[in-house]
Amino acid sequence: GYFLFNGLNNYPYRIEFVPTQSFLVPSFHGPANGTSVQFIDQANCGISVGFYNPDDYCQDKPNVAFTTFTQGLADLVSNTSVGLFPYDAVNPENIFGEVPANDKLGSIYGLAWDRTNKFLYASAFLKRHVGLGELGLGGIYRIEYVNEIPVVTPLYEVPNVGSVDRPDLSTKSTPSKDSDVFAKIGKAGLGDIDLSSDYNTLWTVNLNTRNLVKISNIQSTPASIEIPIESAPNCNNGVFRPLGLKVYKGKVYVGGVCTGENNGTGDDLST
Repeated sequence: GYFLFNGLNNYPYRIEFVPTQSFLVPSFHGPANGTSVQFIDQANCGISVGFYNPDDYCQDKPNVAFTTFTQGLADLVSNTSVGLFPYDAVNPENIFGEVPANDKLGSIYGLAWDRTNKFLYASAFLKRHVGLGELGLGGIYRIEYVNEIPVVTPLYEVPNVGSVDRPDLSTKSTPSKDSDVFAKIGKAGLGDIDLSSDYNTLWTVNLNTRNLVKISNIQSTPASIEIPIESAPNCNNGVFRPLGLKVYKGKVYVGGVCTGENNGTGDDLST
């Protein structure tokens, strides 16, 4: 944008540029771009500054985080739960930084990357036949990569996410019915997760209450509150069940489905 100040005759002046959006930060100083604080000794039409959103940028070939699922109690499963691979990888041998299910995590779906502190956050996910981690249905975990060696910390347990009874889960080669979970998929536990640009606030979805969850102070003493999704649609013969989540430019977006679960038809299903 442009700006103009008239009638300024008592030089020098100090000009400070403050972005109107909290997710914007000053861009790098250069020949055509000043700093956010400048001192003006005379009339000058070349005073400018740039701001940008760091979340819009990454290196040319970033690492990609992924999750996998293996049946059985988490404590008895040494297969990978979370891992990394280079963006241009073409072979499974390129996978690195693997965290086995029995290293506290268990079944994981949501992932969020803290580019400032180099932490990967992971959230528990209810999947039939697949065991949960140390913190159960509401578990949030932090994975710190120290020289590409992952160190897992159980961070926070979101309350009131429902419950499941899983008496026949055992080793990964032992069949199980896991019958109580069958009707609770998408209705208990957590959905996706994401971080705010302050990297101290984590967001997730409580599938049991169908609310958005804000977890503050994740760098020190995490605490959560639930926020009703007021923009959720009215669903015919069903309910709105959220799961997807994205934080972008200071706003939180939630994705879900109209289920048609109350004697509805295919016409009642929508996303």
